[in-house]
Amino acid sequence: MGLPVLFEVLRDDLDDKEIVKAALEVLLVSVMPANNNVASQAGVVNGELVVRNQDQVSMVLGLLEDDDFYLRYHTLQFLTALLKTAGPRLQEVILTSPMGVARLMDMLMEREVIRNEALLLLIALAKDNESLQKIIVFE
Repeated sequence: MGLPVLFEVLRDDLDDKEIVKAALEVLLVSVMPANNNVASQAGVVNGELVVRNQDQVSMVLGLLEDDDFYLRYHTLQFLTALLKTAGPRLQEVILTSPMGVARLMDMLMEREVIRNEALLLLIALAKDNESLQKIIVFE
């Protein structure tokens, strides 16, 4: 029930970076796999609810355009956690998102921490998906 409220915060309160960062942290915890590997049932359900709505994923990808370090960092962590809980569907959504892969590739030109998070996400995202592999190579 709280996911729509959190996405409203991401959409409506972009000027308040602290609130957006807090909303991202809550979203991250809501989909984070238990024990960093095994997806919890609640995490899987929440992850599926998030990726079911392509606008929500596009909104999250749009947060990568912001200059705030922590906003980008938490966004990449959230996308990585989503990939662990709802991987195939997230791959589809990013593939169909107009600038999805390009925004992730832009993160490779950032600071070391952001670059490493983006690289790990891209590697996991491209795993077992030939279409994404081709796009990433050409980007």
